[in-house]
Amino acid sequence: MDSPIRLLGIVPYEGMKTLLLRLAADYPQVQLDVFVGNMDEGLEIAQSNLNNQYDAVISRGGTALVLRELPLPVVEIELSLYDILYALKLSNGLHGKLAMVAYANITVSAQVLCDLLRYQVDIFTVNSIEELEPTLRRLKADHYDTVLCDMTADIIAKSIGLNTIFISSGLESVRH
Repeated sequence: MDSPIRLLGIVPYEGMKTLLLRLAADYPQVQLDVFVGNMDEGLEIAQSNLNNQYDAVISRGGTALVLRELPLPVVEIELSLYDILYALKLSNGLHGKLAMVAYANITVSAQVLCDLLRYQVDIFTVNSIEELEPTLRRLKADHYDTVLCDMTADIIAKSIGLNTIFISSGLESVRH
């Protein structure tokens, strides 16, 4: 009998853990352990579980980037156009200044969607985690009301008093 494929999931929020576990049930040859941890917390969780001899790590966004320093392949769950569209639709009808703060892999697609759908969202691209807090503080100073963002930006934005719409990963993004 073939040995199972052992995967370690490190995800930034509980709902994504639930999605991964639900999908893993469709693949009996996969043994999946999933933990919730964002960025450095996710790296600590992964490092403490390396002795479990996983074949690869599954994660998302900035957490996936941080996990690339592990001696294991990292499979990144990417945000789909649908995920971005869903967050944009949630913002539809909000009053006040609306911004999106994310890495280029998200903002390029978001700009196309905003142009096509004629959504008024100011889009700010960051290139590193160090740029998040100064960018978000500038948005607060410029009187933005709501920010569409990923988990790390969501945490920082809320800590400085901004409203957020979190861009979550849907079932199809996780399945890919």
